[in-house]
Amino acid sequence: MKVSVEAVELVTMSGVSLDLRLAYLENGALMAAGQPQPLGPAGLIHAMATQNRRHSFRDPIPLTDLAEEIVRLAPHAPEIRRGRP
Repeated sequence: MKVSVEAVELVTMSGVSLDLRLAYLENGALMAAGQPQPLGPAGLIHAMATQNRRHSFRDPIPLTDLAEEIVRLAPHAPEIRRGRP
């Protein structure tokens, strides 16, 4: 997805994020939780632009970034020993 605003640099977005739909009060207490929802670039922009900002929301989890990091690190992970020592 490409987004541009007059006189602003063009931004290109891709990937999938997961919105856990958690809302927190100013004191940090969890106020509400909804059904998790996967978001593409357009859904992410819409969610961030339209959420009720009287409460604190957590940013969606960048699933694509996390998956790429797991793949990058996996070849260097130590072997997992199974069974009794």
